[in-house]
Amino acid sequence: MNKKSVYILTFIFIFIFAKCNNKTTNEIPIITIDDNHYNLRKVRDGIIPTENYKIKACNSFNIDATKYDFSIIKKMNNGNLPSMIQIISKKGTFVVDLDTEYEITVDEKTAKNIGGNEIFKGFEKGEKVLIGLGTLYTEKNNVEFKTFWTTFIEFE
Repeated sequence: MNKKSVYILTFIFIFIFAKCNNKTTNEIPIITIDDNHYNLRKVRDGIIPTENYKIKACNSFNIDATKYDFSIIKKMNNGNLPSMIQIISKKGTFVVDLDTEYEITVDEKTAKNIGGNEIFKGFEKGEKVLIGLGTLYTEKNNVEFKTFWTTFIEFE
């Protein structure tokens, strides 16, 4: 094999390797919490909901609530920020701890199934789930999740 062939094969290998390791194919989708997708407000105010979030089918996604103004929600929630994400799907109802100062990853390590044994495995193309931000209240033997922000995610 001559030097020219080695250079060509090296270039092809590098090109294929770089293409297969393209970072955009490995990025985790991000759902950014905003008023445009706040379906509770829209239902209450008689406004037709805007388009749902649409992301590619995935095993995990991030929720970014760091820039959202929770001041109205804090007033409705006894001065507290929402502390939990609830995901309702055909596979079960999952909860994830929410810290509004950080981007939160929803995956099999963070999502806990309530009322079932199904492990969170992400979502497939064609699935539609409801997510809510809220607070879990426990009084005596009563457990209640109070939702203050909701939207839908469609997986493509």
